[in-house]
Amino acid sequence: MKIRLVPVVEIYGDNAGLVAPAEHPAWAHPGPLDAYHEQRLRNAGYEPGLKPWLGGTSFYDLAEIAEPNLERLVLVHTKGLRTGEYTLDQCCGLSGGFVLQVDGIDKFFPQCCGELSDIIYWERLSEGVESYCEGHPAPYVFVQGDQVKMDFTVEESDESFQPTPPETILLLDRKALAGAVA
Repeated sequence: MKIRLVPVVEIYGDNAGLVAPAEHPAWAHPGPLDAYHEQRLRNAGYEPGLKPWLGGTSFYDLAEIAEPNLERLVLVHTKGLRTGEYTLDQCCGLSGGFVLQVDGIDKFFPQCCGELSDIIYWERLSEGVESYCEGHPAPYVFVQGDQVKMDFTVEESDESFQPTPPETILLLDRKALAGAVA
């Protein structure tokens, strides 16, 4: 089992004056939504060329973001800190998290309120510590010896996983997961 955790950030841009496409779910209709996201990013001052990890979503592979766009992302993210709207201890990590890939297939995406700091969740699981994910909805997770069982049948407050995981139960090898977080 080959496990990879791909760090992705969520970049929204500026939707002023734009009408969102009606097609949903986003990943099933990437064309119109990719064009919409591209225009939002341009409106917010990002340079062209950002490609989402999965079409129709606003997740971008951190390693593939050009330096000017990373600078823009950090400036947008820290604007309130720099203007005194909030203090450093009120800051949160960059929105996004980690795409869980098993044998080259995307199995789980960051959910609402996910952050890059969620790596600690994956580290704890790889160490055999049952942990919870800060995002929502979150799978039920059980450590069973050398395996981590992720149960995606849970729906929190009628909230479903976005995108829908391809399996309702996923078993991960803890050693392979440890290699992914190393």
